[in-house]
Amino acid sequence: MYRTKLILVASLLLAACTAVSSPTPSLPSATTVPTPSATPAPSPSATTESPDLPPYLSQRIAPDPEPTASPTPEPTATPTPSVAPAPSVYKLNLYRKGAFVTQKTYKWCVGATTQMMINIIKGTNNKSYDTQKAMYDYAVAHTMYDYPYAGSDPQGSVAALEHFGGGDYRWVNSSSFSAAVRSAVRAIALTGRPVRLSVAHGTHAWVLNGFVTDKDPAQSKDFKVLYVYVSGPLYPMQQKNGYDMPPNTKLSVASLKKFLTPVGQDYKLVPYTKDGKTYYKKVYYDTVWTGYYVTIQPVP
Repeated sequence: MYRTKLILVASLLLAACTAVSSPTPSLPSATTVPTPSATPAPSPSATTESPDLPPYLSQRIAPDPEPTASPTPEPTATPTPSVAPAPSVYKLNLYRKGAFVTQKTYKWCVGATTQMMINIIKGTNNKSYDTQKAMYDYAVAHTMYDYPYAGSDPQGSVAALEHFGGGDYRWVNSSSFSAAVRSAVRAIALTGRPVRLSVAHGTHAWVLNGFVTDKDPAQSKDFKVLYVYVSGPLYPMQQKNGYDMPPNTKLSVASLKKFLTPVGQDYKLVPYTKDGKTYYKKVYYDTVWTGYYVTIQPVP
């Protein structure tokens, strides 16, 4: 009985095991799974973080853009600076060393300047006492007025220059210093002969033998006198306050103005009697040159 139960239990257990361990079900037919293709790694973009920066900075600092080549600018031609033309200068100087003459006495400035001017005109070197005296005497003999002193005047100077071979000359009254200088310079330019200047209010004489201007005065009346060259016959006998400077001294126009001054009044001696004695007093009067800047100019 017991054996029969045991066999029955064993049979039940076997049946249970068989239910659980049922035959392995047939697997479905294999389906081919495609091999996944490799996804290419993304190319780094412009926002790729710089490996040199820590993460917290790489998120705040924009990377430098790729440098773009700037187009080379076309070279600009440098303008050539304009050069102002050099001011034109015209110079004429008639002076020759051998022509200069010192006056033989303190009274003979007219005789000495006449001698000097004739030397310049003729190309001679005459320095003789006799020639200078003859020129002085001739000038005194042909003055416009009778003077109570040994001296000459512009009219006598003109007479001496013409008599001794200087050509045609004339005395010129100018109402202004500028007009006197300009007319004298132009006369030299037109004739190639010197001018005599009445300096120190007409009490002394110089030779104007050259000049510097901005234009040729013989070609244009629109010129400016820059410098003059003068020769005074007192040199070297006297050299005081500019009377006289070495021959052919170059003066600015402003400097010449100190010497070329209007001719003053002249005087005559009028006799009068006092206590039975005869005396003379100076009586001043105007001449035709009084108040003018006087020059003795060659006639073109």
